[in-house]
Amino acid sequence: MSRWCEVAMVEALLALGGNVGNSRAILDRAIALLCDGKDVRLTLVNRQLTEQRPDEVSEATLADDDAILETLAERFGLQFPAGTRFAYK
Repeated sequence: MSRWCEVAMVEALLALGGNVGNSRAILDRAIALLCDGKDVRLTLVNRQLTEQRPDEVSEATLADDDAILETLAERFGLQFPAGTRFAYK
């Protein structure tokens, strides 16, 4: 297991808590989703998309709400109704 996955495991355990149902199965699933072999961590704050990899960090500013919706769907697996708008700074 890579160091990146070990860190993700700790973060997932903290986020999920150790007393939620079958915590080992939940943790295993969370780690599989976090560490899918790509070793990338995505963060979206306002319109700033950050991709963290073990050896580099890249950032991009998304153009508008449609770009946010597309990114949330494609990169995060989150679907919102068309036309959804977000309040951001």
